[in-house]
Amino acid sequence: MAVVVNRYMTISLRSLFKSTSLQRLRNEVEGLLARMANELSEHKNRIVFLINNYDLIASVLKESAGKTVEAELEHVNALLSVQIGAFVDEELIPYFGNLVNFVKHAEQVKNVAGIDADRFEKISYEFNTTWRQNITSINASVIQLFSNFKNGTTVLHAVLGQLIVYYTRFCVLLEQRFQGGGKANGGSSRKQEAGIASWKQPPVGVQTVMVEIKKFRSNF
Repeated sequence: MAVVVNRYMTISLRSLFKSTSLQRLRNEVEGLLARMANELSEHKNRIVFLINNYDLIASVLKESAGKTVEAELEHVNALLSVQIGAFVDEELIPYFGNLVNFVKHAEQVKNVAGIDADRFEKISYEFNTTWRQNITSINASVIQLFSNFKNGTTVLHAVLGQLIVYYTRFCVLLEQRFQGGGKANGGSSRKQEAGIASWKQPPVGVQTVMVEIKKFRSNF
């Protein structure tokens, strides 16, 4: 995604951020970036645009010194953090949307034992068969969208870290649903009684996913 803050603007930013009109400049820059981002048709591309530009502005500020600049840097980093958080969900949904939506829904249910065991198996099986390839695809996507190595690494770690969080939450729900040696709570069919033992594939362990994710820490 193109970065609008070019070399000319970078030089201007260095001098202007040292002036007494920092608040006015901040508002102008944020307004400009917001308007330009809104010109993009896809929501994800707007987020990427803002991340790339806030990251560059933060890099410019880091080259300066002074308490005033430090305050502005903190503000820009906060904006950057918000956009990275927004990007995380945008990036996860196409690959792990069923897992994310299931976890969010199941956590709102008062009695997890009342959720159909087949729904758990479906989510688990889908994750088992696609998670490695999906992680590889996410890595490739982030590399393409964020040219700055450090920034891209931060974004990638945020996405994969949140994936771990969602899958851990799924495993907690799984444990609650199939308490007592893997048997389902409730249900009369043989499959229900067998619980997880009857599944085509056992659930992937969280530790296994974490080990795989660690391989991408140095690949970006």
